[in-house]
Amino acid sequence: MKRPATTTLILMSLLAVNLGFALPLVPVASDDIRMVDVFSADEASAAAAVRYLHVLNTLELRSFSYGGLFYYIPLAVLKVWAVAAGEVAEQAVVVVMRLVCVAAGLGCLWLVYRIGSEAFARSTGLVAAALIVINPVFLRWAVEIHPDLPQLFWVLLSLLWCTRLCRCFSLPGAVLASLCAGLALATKYSGVFLLPLIAGALLFAPGDGRPVLRGVG
Repeated sequence: MKRPATTTLILMSLLAVNLGFALPLVPVASDDIRMVDVFSADEASAAAAVRYLHVLNTLELRSFSYGGLFYYIPLAVLKVWAVAAGEVAEQAVVVVMRLVCVAAGLGCLWLVYRIGSEAFARSTGLVAAALIVINPVFLRWAVEIHPDLPQLFWVLLSLLWCTRLCRCFSLPGAVLASLCAGLALATKYSGVFLLPLIAGALLFAPGDGRPVLRGVG
C-alpha cells in the first residue's frame, strides 16, 4: 500500500530532527584521540582501536569488549577514505566513527516506524518513532561512539523480518532474520537473545498466507 504524503512528511521530519541534532555535534572535540579522551574514555578507546587496525593494516583486535563489526565498519570506510584522500588523521577516525553511529540512529528510527506500521498501523509507527527521537539516551548515542545504536539497528532489522514471518512464512525472511541476529551478535554480543524470537516467529508463521499480525505496508 502506498504511503500517504502526510506520513512521509512526518517521518522525514523526525529523521531531520535527529540529523539536525547529531550532525553539528560530530566534529566537537574531535581534533585527536587525546582530546576525545578528555570527555569520553569509551570513545577514545574505540577510536584508538580502529586507528590501530588501520595503521597496522590488520583485523586482529586486542580487545573483546565489543564485537568486531563495531570496529570493522568504520575501518572499511577509512580504507576508502585513505584511497581517496591519502593520509587518515586521528580526527578522521573520530568523525567517521561518530557518523556511523549517526547513520545507525537514522536506521533505528526508520525501523521503529516500519515495525510499528507492519504490526499495527502507520500512526503507531509514527508515534513510536517520535517517542524515540525525543529520548535523551537515544540522542546521546546517536552521536557518541558506542556500539549500542549499531547493535540496535541490527536487532530491529531482525525483528522487522520476524514481524513479516508472523504474517507469512518465507525462507528468505527466515534467513535474513537470522543473518541480522548474527550481525547484532557481531556488534555487541546481544544477537543471541533474538534466537528464541526468530524460532517463535518460525513456529507460529502461517503457511497458508493468513496473517497473524495486521500489516498495513
